[in-house]
Amino acid sequence: MACGLWFSWQLKFIQLRHFSHMFSILKSSRKSSARGISPFQALCTTLATGLMTMVNVTALFLLGKVVVAITRDYHQKLKLNQVPAYKVDEAEEKELGLTRGIWR
Repeated sequence: MACGLWFSWQLKFIQLRHFSHMFSILKSSRKSSARGISPFQALCTTLATGLMTMVNVTALFLLGKVVVAITRDYHQKLKLNQVPAYKVDEAEEKELGLTRGIWR
């Protein structure tokens, strides 16, 4: 984020100053050339990537506790030379907010 702000400052917020120019290019060019993709395709790819990033970060925050618990259990089982299988007890099920029977 800091890098994006730095570039915006250095380029005098070009993304805002030339906003109308961006839409005129998008309207006039929808076909891709032999050299690459069209501006519209580039915009769609960028928007999809940004949305995917937001969804992934949200999932990481929501599943953080569960993933840490599973990873910790997995490594403990490997140290004991056991087959890693996550078996949750009722207290942990309540603490992590898991649906009953999801791991069984």
